[in-house]
Amino acid sequence: GFTQLVLLALWEFVQKDSPAVIVLAVLFLILAIGVLGWTSFRVHHFAKQSLQQHKNPAAVLYGNQQILDKYGFFYTMFNANKYWWGNVLLLHTFVKCIFIALCQASGKTQAMVFWIIDMVYLGLLIHFKPYLNTPTNIVNILIQLVTTLNSFMFTFFSNIFGQPAAVSSIMGWVFFILNAAFSL
Repeated sequence: GFTQLVLLALWEFVQKDSPAVIVLAVLFLILAIGVLGWTSFRVHHFAKQSLQQHKNPAAVLYGNQQILDKYGFFYTMFNANKYWWGNVLLLHTFVKCIFIALCQASGKTQAMVFWIIDMVYLGLLIHFKPYLNTPTNIVNILIQLVTTLNSFMFTFFSNIFGQPAAVSSIMGWVFFILNAAFSL
């Protein structure tokens, strides 16, 4: 729910429905960022402690059942040495939420920023391969590749390049076929 909470809370600052809703948006924003920030801090603390004591972050992160039960959702999908990838994922999501919520008036800005952010994230994902095993890394890289291609197509849909309408129509078909085939 982090993405939805942050996105809608930030969007409320632009929408300004009422002062009460803005106060709720601030509270939800502080809560969402605070809870996951605290989780991130604790995971890093325990990983650092584990590295000092055992020369391996997995010893405490996976060896202590209480830590695993309480904070495991933040790092168990990643390789033990890449426990910090949750922060990268949160930052990626948070930056995209900022641009979705605050740049509603400029689709061109959103499209270009999304394409750049997604390319950077794809590069980091390919370089670090943070997930547990090779098949999971391949699936996540393919998902991010399709997401990056989609954000590239959004640049055409927002008419950044000033192309003829036929080009956008063809890109629409490519967009549909790519996503339908990948979903299937």
